[in-house]
Amino acid sequence: MLATILGDGSASRLFLEVREERGLVYDIGASAIDYQDAGALVISGGADPGRVTEALQLVTEALRRLAREAPSAAEIERARAYLAGRLERAADDPRGLAEWHASQRVLRRVPQELGELLAEIERVRPADLLRVARNLVRGGSLRVGLSAPRSTLAAVRRAVRRGDLDPSAVRPPARRSARL
Repeated sequence: MLATILGDGSASRLFLEVREERGLVYDIGASAIDYQDAGALVISGGADPGRVTEALQLVTEALRRLAREAPSAAEIERARAYLAGRLERAADDPRGLAEWHASQRVLRRVPQELGELLAEIERVRPADLLRVARNLVRGGSLRVGLSAPRSTLAAVRRAVRRGDLDPSAVRPPARRSARL
């Protein structure tokens, strides 16, 4: 649900602020990877190289804000309705249903039925989302991966040195990619 509020759809925080209000990215979104024993919140987007640093600053601030203030009741209700609608549409589609059951069998020790997940979504409270957001932001667990021109990477490094970006989130790549 946190990924939905943050960046899943055109009513999400990142879409509205980073794309619509500021015009910094062509596209932006968030999704959750939720295995039984591990997971991740993935934020992805596409931006003009000259605007990457500013977009990263806004994304980082949005994450910090989410860790300080729980989402509003209206945001939570919107996210619930969005997720429930998506799940119900998947259940009506044979392929979507097959993918759901296959992923449950492969990725979870105990498969979860759609009805159980819908009930879980209904039980989510603002304090739950605040706790999850705080766990994501603290402890240096934020990471940024960039595919960009060298000049953009240099600009991001300068922003880290100035303190504009969290240095624990932006680290140089372990090795350089080969040029194609």
